[in-house]
Amino acid sequence: MIEETLPDPQIIVAFQNYTPPFDAEKTVRRMLGMVPPKYLWGLHAVVLTNVGALSRKDRNRRAQGRRRARTGESLGYYIAA
Repeated sequence: MIEETLPDPQIIVAFQNYTPPFDAEKTVRRMLGMVPPKYLWGLHAVVLTNVGALSRKDRNRRAQGRRRARTGESLGYYIAA
């Protein structure tokens, strides 16, 4: 069985009035490079952003999980497209 080579997920940098103290895009690309391709199937994009770039509605949305925190308070969250 021949495995298809899937394209790498797109990394979108969307910080507003903030510059991270390191190259965040390079770091995420390196981390994704260590994950076997079969686990990245279906992942099309990773968006790097900060709370300032989220709308009020997005900041107040409740994230799913054990502790239902607001997305504005969480370190990261997943959105199914």
